[in-house]
Amino acid sequence: MISWISSWAQGIIISVIIGSIIEMILPEGSSKKYIKIVIGIFILFTIVVPVINKFKGNSGSMASIIDFDKYSDSKEVVSTNLEKSNNFNIKQMYETNLKVDIKSKIKSKGFEVQDVDLKISDDEEYRIESIDITISGEAVNEEDEKKQSKSNVIGIVDSIEKVSIELSNKTTKQEKEYQISNKNANNLKEYLSNIYDIKTKNILIH
Repeated sequence: MISWISSWAQGIIISVIIGSIIEMILPEGSSKKYIKIVIGIFILFTIVVPVINKFKGNSGSMASIIDFDKYSDSKEVVSTNLEKSNNFNIKQMYETNLKVDIKSKIKSKGFEVQDVDLKISDDEEYRIESIDITISGEAVNEEDEKKQSKSNVIGIVDSIEKVSIELSNKTTKQEKEYQISNKNANNLKEYLSNIYDIKTKNILIH
């Protein structure tokens, strides 16, 4: 009887330890609470089944209750999936921050960026394989914006008709798609190539 209680207690302790380890390595997310429920059922199963088997006259040894080989395989699958998920999240964060950095650097060269599309390697080095950038226009500094705002105010005071013409011209200009010159595009390619260690032929700017 004492040996059975000892075996039963050991099984419970092992189950709790394993469950705690799995909970610690799980990333935060909506799926975590469901995995906790499964762990709780597993521990409850470990506690109840030996007792039931004991009353039925079965020794209820842990080896006969739990297929440790299958459990080990399941644990490896969970660990592999967690590793893949973590790597994917890290890559997403890296790509997002890289896009922000590229936009900032191009703006410092006098151009606004509409979109950046990146292709990054799936290995641990996260090498930049290609960059596709869409330029929306030339960047406007704060001083020019203030001058433009002041000019618009004067125009409104001087003449409503003049403002209408200016707004019409401005709308037409905005609707026209911006096209960066080959010279400026090549200069940006060289600039980005030196910063991000990528060949200019793998950088597309339009």
